Amino acid sequence: MRQVQIRSSSPDPTRTTFAGPRRPVRGCSDKGLDRVFVFRLDTTSGKLRPTEQGSVQSKAGAGPRHAAFHPHAPYVYVINELDSTVATYQFHAASGQLSEIQVTTSLPADFKERSTGAEIAVAPSGRFVYASNRGHDSIVIFAVDPKRRTANDRWLGADPGPPTAPLRPRSVRQLPVRRQSGQRQHYHVCVDTASGTLKSTGQWCARAAP
Repeated sequence: MRQVQIRSSSPDPTRTTFAGPRRPVRGCSDKGLDRVFVFRLDTTSGKLRPTEQGSVQSKAGAGPRHAAFHPHAPYVYVINELDSTVATYQFHAASGQLSEIQVTTSLPADFKERSTGAEIAVAPSGRFVYASNRGHDSIVIFAVDPKRRTANDRWLGADPGPPTAPLRPRSVRQLPVRRQSGQRQHYHVCVDTASGTLKSTGQWCARAAP
């Protein structure tokens, strides 16, 4: 049986995610409460205000960590840190409500060791979702079907360690960050827009970890 991490029962928000300039909404994952909160940006006052729904409940012990909005369609993808899953939600723009569509693992079926979910990002084309695993040390690429559900596509090894800072898939490059021997290594990666495959440019830089 694969090992999972025990979560805290107190609030533990991680990062807020902006839905984009045409959708003044922010999502905030809280792995302590197993909830994803949604706020609207009041463009007049600059304040964040909770939607009527307020938040959506994740599976107990899942530990939602980060969220990524689909760039074109009303969908949100959440990486759950503690049980290494990716949840897909439909986003109702008028109300700000989230409705769960699917939850799928970010790990291969035969992997039984301890691993946790770290980062998630959606390709600018909206055709691929990327999630990273710490323990399995990989980036999983999900192909997005027409209904915006995800299907396990393939896993890429992330030797010497998994990304621990935001994945930023762009048409030209992304910048995952990996730790090794007390350093953070920044790898520049080209994104194949047709297949979604990530290819190293061979360029990287290192700096001391905080």
